[in-house]
Amino acid sequence: MPLKSIVSTLFILALFACNRGINNDELFNKFQHPDANARPMVRWWWNDDRLEAEEIKRELAVLKDAGIGGVEINPIAMLPENDNLGIEALEWGSPQWSEMVKTASLEAQKNGMIADLLVGSGWPFGGEFLDEDERIQRIGVKQQLINENTKVSIDINEFLNISEVSRGSVSVKAVKLIHQNIHSVEEIIDLSEKMINGKIEYETDAKEYMLVVVYVEKDFREVQHGALGAGGPVMDHFKEESVVAYIDRLKAIEEYTGIPLHELIRALFVDSIELSGSNWTDEMTKLFKERNGYDLTPYLPLVLQAEDGKNECGLSDDFLETVRRVRYDFNNTVIELFLESFVKNYQKFCTENKVLCRYQAYGHPEYMGIFQGNTMVDIPECNSWIYSRGREEAGSS
Repeated sequence: MPLKSIVSTLFILALFACNRGINNDELFNKFQHPDANARPMVRWWWNDDRLEAEEIKRELAVLKDAGIGGVEINPIAMLPENDNLGIEALEWGSPQWSEMVKTASLEAQKNGMIADLLVGSGWPFGGEFLDEDERIQRIGVKQQLINENTKVSIDINEFLNISEVSRGSVSVKAVKLIHQNIHSVEEIIDLSEKMINGKIEYETDAKEYMLVVVYVEKDFREVQHGALGAGGPVMDHFKEESVVAYIDRLKAIEEYTGIPLHELIRALFVDSIELSGSNWTDEMTKLFKERNGYDLTPYLPLVLQAEDGKNECGLSDDFLETVRRVRYDFNNTVIELFLESFVKNYQKFCTENKVLCRYQAYGHPEYMGIFQGNTMVDIPECNSWIYSRGREEAGSS
C-alpha cells in the first residue's frame, strides 16, 4: 500500500477513535484482541453427526486458541470408507443431537465465540420423513427430428430412457409433433391420445417435424451428503406448506433442551440452492395462470429447454416473440414461487425465533432470484471460486 494511503488510513482510524472516546492504547488493544464478530469464522463439519460432548469442547478450545471467532455447525454425511471411531451416529433433530447442539453453543459462548447452524444437512435440504407429495419435481422435454413421409413407431419409455433418467417416477405430460415455421400453438399436432401402453405409431406427411415429449420427474434426486435423519429425498422448495413444516423441525432443539433457539445460536444458514433444475410443483399450471392470466400448457413443448440446452423447433418470427415472452413468464413464475415459498418463510422463521438469517442466493437452476433473494434476508452471502482451467489449457502455471 502506498505510504500516502497508509497515513490516510491511520488518520481516519485515529479520528474515529477520538470521536468515540477511545485512546490509542485501547484502539491498539482492539487490534490485538478483536471481538468474536471481527475474527474469522469457520465451517465446522459434524461428520455423520458422530458426536461426543468432550470432543466438541476440545475442538472449540483448539479453534479459540487459533484465533477463530465463531463456528458454523454443519452436519454432513461421512464417506463409508472413513473410520467412524466406534462413535454412534446421532439422528438429525433427535433429542441426543439437540443436546450436542446445546453443548456446542454454550461452550462457544463460554469461549467468547459465535455459533451458527445449518438448517438441515448436506444440500439441498430434504429427509427420509418427506411424503411423496413433498418431494422435488422438474419438467423437461426430449425431442427427435422426424423426416417427411415417415412412419413413427416409438416406445416412450425407451425414448425417455426412464431407467437412466431418474431415481424416482417419470410421467409423460404430452407428446407433440411440431413442423417448421409454425405461427401458433394451434398448428402443433397432439399425439398424446394416440399413445397406447406407452407406445405411439403415426405417419407424417410431406413435412419435416420435431417430435417433442414433455415429461415430469418426481423425487429425481437425493440430498447430497445428508446425515442420518436429513438425507434421502429432496424437498419440493416450491411448496410452501412443505417448506414451513421442514424448517419448523428446528424447533425440536428448543423443545428438547428447554433453551430458546436464539440463546444458543446467532444465525441459521442456508447453503447454495442446488436443485438440479427443479422447476415444477403439483399446482404449477394453476399458479401460472393466476399470475399471468393465460394457460401455460400449450406452450410447454416450446418453452422448455431440451437436454442439450436448445429448442430446435422452427418458429415464425412473430410466433418466436410470443414463445420468448411465455418463457420469460414461466421462468419468472419459478423465481417468484421459490422466493415466496422458500426464502420468505425461511426469513420469517428466523425473525420469529430471534436469530439472524444467512443465505446464499444462487445455485441451479441459475435463475433462483439471486438479486431478490439477497434483499430478503439478514445476511446475504456468496461463494468465490478461483477458476483457472483456461490458463491450464494454455499451458500457463
